[in-house]
Amino acid sequence: MDAKKGSAAHADNLRQRAERLVRLTRHDIATMPVEDVQKLVHELQVYQIELDMQNEQLRQTQRKLEESRDQYSDLYDFAPVGYLTLDPQGVVQEANLTAAAMIGIERGLLPGRSLARTVATCDRDRFRSHMKAVFAGNARQACELELVRKDGMSLCARLDSIRASSRNGQTPGCHMTISDVTERRHAELERHRLEAKIQEAQKLESLGVLAGGIAHDFNNLLTGILGFASLAQTQVPTDSPAQDGLQHIVRAVERAAELVRQMLAYAGKGGCAIAPIDLSQLASEMLDLLQASLSKKAELRLDLPTGLPLIEADAAQVRQVFMNLLTNAAEALGDHVGAITVRTGVIEADQTYLAKTYLQDNPPEGIYVFVEVADTGCGMAEETALKIFEPFFTTKFTGRGLGLASVLGIVRAHHGAILLQSQPEHGTTFRVLFPAVQQTSLPIVPKKFPSIPVSAEHRQETATVLVADDEEPVRSVAKAVLRRSGFTVLTASDGWEALEVFRAHRDAIDAVLLDLTMPRLGGAEVLRDIRRERADVPVILSSGYDEQDALAHFPGAGLAGFIQKPYRADDLLVKVRQALDMATPAGSGT
Repeated sequence: MDAKKGSAAHADNLRQRAERLVRLTRHDIATMPVEDVQKLVHELQVYQIELDMQNEQLRQTQRKLEESRDQYSDLYDFAPVGYLTLDPQGVVQEANLTAAAMIGIERGLLPGRSLARTVATCDRDRFRSHMKAVFAGNARQACELELVRKDGMSLCARLDSIRASSRNGQTPGCHMTISDVTERRHAELERHRLEAKIQEAQKLESLGVLAGGIAHDFNNLLTGILGFASLAQTQVPTDSPAQDGLQHIVRAVERAAELVRQMLAYAGKGGCAIAPIDLSQLASEMLDLLQASLSKKAELRLDLPTGLPLIEADAAQVRQVFMNLLTNAAEALGDHVGAITVRTGVIEADQTYLAKTYLQDNPPEGIYVFVEVADTGCGMAEETALKIFEPFFTTKFTGRGLGLASVLGIVRAHHGAILLQSQPEHGTTFRVLFPAVQQTSLPIVPKKFPSIPVSAEHRQETATVLVADDEEPVRSVAKAVLRRSGFTVLTASDGWEALEVFRAHRDAIDAVLLDLTMPRLGGAEVLRDIRRERADVPVILSSGYDEQDALAHFPGAGLAGFIQKPYRADDLLVKVRQALDMATPAGSGT
């Protein structure tokens, strides 16, 4: 600083001396000593050099200032966020190019424009609260709201604002940055949607496990009821009044067994007799049944194009899907006049489309054949739509609700998906997707046991049968049925006891009735150890699950038969006799 002051004083002194020299006349100059004139000229030359150097420094400084200004302008104008300066009323005073691009208005038109005009109507109160908080203190304030561009497009924006310092006594405004958080907001919404979908899938999976467990235990109870009721029918005279009551018991148990099968279908453990199916043809074949199930006020509309790709599915379960969806649509119409549309078609579904479906099993992209059931009924709110696939949830009277739950289980078992669209007073549309297969697909035939004619002599009635089951009602009914027919019956209440009994009576046991799931040792482990003791003894598998699912636990085990719970007394006798007929007769030497 002192050097600059000294240089300025020196330059001022030279200037004053030069000015005096200019005012001198020729006579004055002529009378000056030559040394003084030369000295003055030299000093002026030195001063000129110094001025040139200072001018060059000033030019360099100016260039740097211009470069810095240009750099600042670029940083300001092309920053990844928008910059605005607003007055206390929210009127734009200054804006960068990024802010202008976000808002969709030319930069020159922004000054003097109220920013509130750009804020979505639903968020203007939030914007006013934000501005009020900014000018109430010196702390930085932030909020997120929706901005509407001039072209009508909208974006989710984050505003970060702070009050500016007062200058020249003017009312201070505020500095604001605008960040486009649209992608982040969409990502958060998508994450929340996926989390909700995962939670829903986990809840449904838990309910499926619960339904499967209840169905299994309930089947064991039904086995005792149905077995003893059917046994009693054979012991009571045909003209006895008790026969009518027993028949009612049998029918009630069979209806309960159907309910259990629906629960197993919901749990994804219902059996499937897989074969190629044409959805349009299947719906056409059900036409009379579909129409008969509707009220007179419901108009049934069909759109069933031919030539659709085939699906591999269980025809009976797909028919159940048709009927349950149609029943749901009919109930949505109630007593009002309306229309129900049943439509089939084919669609190439990508992950974006499949992400909208109800199941969380991540079905692969590809060609899907769909059946769609749409009604013009009452529709439902979003909170209701989230619960309709839960077992026993219903908007109707208490006691309904397994229909859609079983649809969910059937679709899950067929690796499909469900798309639901519904609005109150605007009807509901269910679209069920099944993976398409080639037209030349061959049916997958489940394993069946050969039907063996029962021997006329019934030599088996002197045979010994081991009944291994952890449920006492099942053991009791099997024991009673077999003993009444002359069999010797041994029982075991778990897998470990079954092996102990078998080893104790190794040579006397002619057949084994084996439960699939038991404590300590399961059916598969018991069968393995029995085969080590005796490879020739016939073993009949018993389970509340479907034959196909149950046999999946015994690949290549050489079972002699399968009987599904609950079963009648005569069904059990037939299975045991067939298994004994398949066995090698004693003393044959083979």
